[in-house]
Amino acid sequence: MKSLILTLITTLAILFSSQQGEYLLKELNSSRFDAAEENTGPEVELTLSAKDQHASWGQQIRYSIEVNDATDGSSRYGEIETTRVLLNLRYVPEVLTPGAIPVGVRLANKFPKGAALIAQSTCFGCHADKKSMVGPSFADIANAHEKQERSKEELISSISEGSSGTWGEVQMPPTPDYTEEEITEIVEYILEQGACNYCWVYPGVEGVFEIINQPEKAAKPGAYVVTASYTSSEGIRGSDTVLLKIE
Repeated sequence: MKSLILTLITTLAILFSSQQGEYLLKELNSSRFDAAEENTGPEVELTLSAKDQHASWGQQIRYSIEVNDATDGSSRYGEIETTRVLLNLRYVPEVLTPGAIPVGVRLANKFPKGAALIAQSTCFGCHADKKSMVGPSFADIANAHEKQERSKEELISSISEGSSGTWGEVQMPPTPDYTEEEITEIVEYILEQGACNYCWVYPGVEGVFEIINQPEKAAKPGAYVVTASYTSSEGIRGSDTVLLKIE
């Protein structure tokens, strides 16, 4: 009996010293939360395929985002609404030096209320930032507003009451669950984000983005500020930011 126990202990020791054992321990100690624990905000982890946080002009970068929240659950187990997960990119044409925080970095870390409201809505089912889908892109909407083809009041009305025929035959449903103040926040975010040529937003927990080709005036290395964020069902936001140097 004693030898059997020793054999079992030895076997377990070998198991947990192996890669399989390490994986099992990682799973057992994973960040799935007890719903009874106090919610201190979602934990967000961003992973990029870029080596040592460096990339080249025109390079494609694969990303994945893991989210764990005390109330909503874990993206690892399919418990997170992926449209609430956003990847924000901003190209910063400045050299990042120790102790200096360029204006572009501060802007990239700004998270407007309208962005959180969109993340909690179904907007990304029909709209994207810079690419037209079923509905117009944020860039299309911002461009129409700049040309004075659509006023801010008209955009607010379209979102609140619904519309059809403006951007095609597909009807946009009304959004009665949002207040006028909230819809105004959404419109202001769409116009700001859509008009920004060097910033992008993608919903979802994984995907690929492409670094722009080197601008003619970019004589020095620049950077991408890459921020993954999640807004929980309780309206609490968590984020993870990586500075990706472009050379």
